[in-house]
Amino acid sequence: MIAALPLLALQLVPADHAPGPAVEIASVQGQTRLGGLELLRLAHQAEQGTDRLFAERVYRALLTDQVRAIRNEARFRLAHLHARRGEWSAGAQLLRRILDEEPGSARVRLELAGILMRIGDEPAARRELRAAQAGRPPAPLARLIDLYAAALRDNRPYGAEFRLALAPDSNIGGATGKDRLETLLGDFSIDRASRARSGVGLMLDGSAFVRQSITGRLSLIGQASGRSARYQDEAFNRLSVAVRAGAQVAFESDRASLTFSHQRHRQGERTLLSGTGIEADWLRPLSRRAYGRLSGSMTRLDSRLNDLEDGRLWQLGTEVNYALAPMTSIGVTLGGARRLARDAAFANRSAELGLNGRHDIAGIELEGFVGFGVLRADERLSLLPEARRDRSMTLGAGLWLRRLSWRGLSPSLRLTFARTRSNIAFHDTRRRSLEIGIQRSF
Repeated sequence: MIAALPLLALQLVPADHAPGPAVEIASVQGQTRLGGLELLRLAHQAEQGTDRLFAERVYRALLTDQVRAIRNEARFRLAHLHARRGEWSAGAQLLRRILDEEPGSARVRLELAGILMRIGDEPAARRELRAAQAGRPPAPLARLIDLYAAALRDNRPYGAEFRLALAPDSNIGGATGKDRLETLLGDFSIDRASRARSGVGLMLDGSAFVRQSITGRLSLIGQASGRSARYQDEAFNRLSVAVRAGAQVAFESDRASLTFSHQRHRQGERTLLSGTGIEADWLRPLSRRAYGRLSGSMTRLDSRLNDLEDGRLWQLGTEVNYALAPMTSIGVTLGGARRLARDAAFANRSAELGLNGRHDIAGIELEGFVGFGVLRADERLSLLPEARRDRSMTLGAGLWLRRLSWRGLSPSLRLTFARTRSNIAFHDTRRRSLEIGIQRSF
């Protein structure tokens, strides 16, 4: 259980604070003009009594106070009222507004992490806890943050999220831009219809989960996710869906899960690939500012276009995230995969390295990422002179305008550039895409 949000009382307000612009309130004796500090005290007394509606009206009136300490205290107390009514998203948005102006407030980050835990956004809750530690809070507060981090659980029984975007793309089919393919029989022309083609698509990402607690540590979990891309030419429409079900065990500070999965990938009217397998995941705090994740999976692949591609895919990956400062974090990912197939020409080994960073500034969340990958096929196809060899690079940047929120939705923007250099023309690709969309705030 997550404890109710405690009040900061008047800790954000200096004792010698000069009142901001007076706010008129009605009293039994007539009209009285009180400053921000007096109004906070009056609203606190009303909140402790039975007149929470009056307290809320006062806090809302103080949200535009010219003195930062006054308006942030009002935001904090109003967030507390929202939390008591179970209005988690509204409370989280108010706390975010405080952090936009006071990013070093570890106590507010702790309260925000508590709300994020309640609404099921565990990754964001962990980020806030690491950011709170990066601010070097006083010893008593640091111990409280440690307790939150140790007890972090995703207790929400169900949840869902989605992102909708308009996406101009220079290569909607992931095809090559080259016009010739070298073979042992000579060079063949690649038809224009088989080469890269640009377009504008409507992208929809969504996921949902359910959780059933069995004991204090053991839970059964289920998850469904999907990604859809729709274009004017229906032959390029894509749909990927995945479902997972299994168990999760929470230890004192670690968390491990084991799930069975099934996924399908379609393009146009055809199913291209399906896979069924097992996945394992282990999450562990490395320090007060960092956490690590280790994951592995084995998937049995079934190609609906070519039975020679059928086989198994083994994957292993690790991730480390570190908070440099309350508003800045970085992450490193490293992964490898081994694909086995009926025909060794479709079997390969691959590895990927990724770096990412995140920074919050004035209600805008900025992110950047770069990734590098290599792939080597076991054998060559009979008509090709060499076995496939790829080198890939991905660059991206994005922003999320959290301050422009409507019903929990905020606009987002993401730009991606991907380049794969291959000795086989069909796999030599280039892609630029822009996603302009909306996503949930919390």
